[in-house]
Amino acid sequence: MAEFKFKQVLVFRSDLKMSKGKIAAQAGHAAVSSAEEARIRYEEWWKAWILEGQCKIAVKVKNEEELLKLEKMAEEMELPHALIIDRGLT
Repeated sequence: MAEFKFKQVLVFRSDLKMSKGKIAAQAGHAAVSSAEEARIRYEEWWKAWILEGQCKIAVKVKNEEELLKLEKMAEEMELPHALIIDRGLT
């Protein structure tokens, strides 16, 4: 199995009932938004991630509280991240 220095982590709330299509659309929004933040703030990280093949993993949290804890941790660690709020368009 390949070793990746950089991975994009997509976190989903398991308490929200979304179709597979909706989840895919939201994952796309999150992936693009956080990658763009990484490109702007940490260009060398972003370039390395691109060259490594843009590794992504998806994980679940139970609820909004757990998600917001992770967001706070990302902010404290100065990691590029994006919180996606559904606008009801997909």
